Amino acid sequence: MVLNSLNQRVKEVMKYFDLDQTGLANITKVTRQTANGIILGKAKPGATFLIVLLTEFKDIDARWLLTGEGEMLSATSYATKKKDVGQERFDKEAYANLRRDFDNLRDDIQGYKKQIEFLQSLIAGEDLKKRAV
Repeated sequence: MVLNSLNQRVKEVMKYFDLDQTGLANITKVTRQTANGIILGKAKPGATFLIVLLTEFKDIDARWLLTGEGEMLSATSYATKKKDVGQERFDKEAYANLRRDFDNLRDDIQGYKKQIEFLQSLIAGEDLKKRAV
């Protein structure tokens, strides 16, 4: 969806992440008046505002935010949503992605444990040979 103005895209981010004007101001470290001006299109957001917004919401595609081209969420997004600063909730797809990543890591760890046990047995066998000599 192409939104013609930056303030419209900021409003879309607010809507997606369930932010009100105060929440946006708190996250981006601007006054409520400045946030209101940006939301209404009376003020243009500065570079610091945009950088903080993209840093706090890593799922937002920077190209979309700056130009309106592409999709709001990046292709690799886990699509976390924030209601307030520090609070996160994950949708079902994000949970499934995290679960898959966790399972893959657990499998990797099991494989490493087996390799370590094998190497330990080799080392123990070498020690026995040295003692026999």
